[in-house]
Amino acid sequence: MIQILLALVFLKDKSYLFLKNIGFVCLTGSCILIPYIFSARLGISNSGEFFFASLITSVITMILLYYRAVKITGISLGWWFTWLGCLAIAVSLQLTVVFHYVKL
Repeated sequence: MIQILLALVFLKDKSYLFLKNIGFVCLTGSCILIPYIFSARLGISNSGEFFFASLITSVITMILLYYRAVKITGISLGWWFTWLGCLAIAVSLQLTVVFHYVKL
């Protein structure tokens, strides 16, 4: 949400291209998690290893695709670094608050 608001405010004519590209990044990252979701819901596998492998694969893919989105849009790498910070916060919150995997 932070990146969307910043893009609308600061990127002007590049905002649509940037938002389209990061939308693809988010969609791809979410799709990578689908096999784990189905597997867990259907009782096939709910292992922590499968969850973490899915999460790591999703995060690494999104990092690479987001970098590509920034380069294609022709904006500063500062957008990518800001997003990395937001991603680290989001993953930390998911692991602690939502999934209770990491105790603080």
